[in-house]
Amino acid sequence: MTQQTRTITLRGELGLRDADAVREQLLDAFCAQMAVEVDAADLTAVDMSIVQVLLAAHKMAKERGQTFQIVAAVEGPLRGAISRAGLLAQSGDAPFEIIWRGRAVAS
Repeated sequence: MTQQTRTITLRGELGLRDADAVREQLLDAFCAQMAVEVDAADLTAVDMSIVQVLLAAHKMAKERGQTFQIVAAVEGPLRGAISRAGLLAQSGDAPFEIIWRGRAVAS
């Protein structure tokens, strides 16, 4: 049976005040047994609280056998925050390298 996919779109500047809302959207999708795709192409700024929520979502998906991936600009703010936190590795074995599906996004 193929999982239906729910896309959660993140836009603008997101930080601590937004983390609970993002977390709730992710939990709703996981509880509905859906694959989750986070579209972060329209993020303009992000802080570590959102990165932590996304990392926890990755862990939850893995534990539940569900699909989770992030689609975002290759050099966008989310990738920058993830990189500054040391969560990307050249070897490809860091948590976000596994779920990252960077793509070129027109400016």
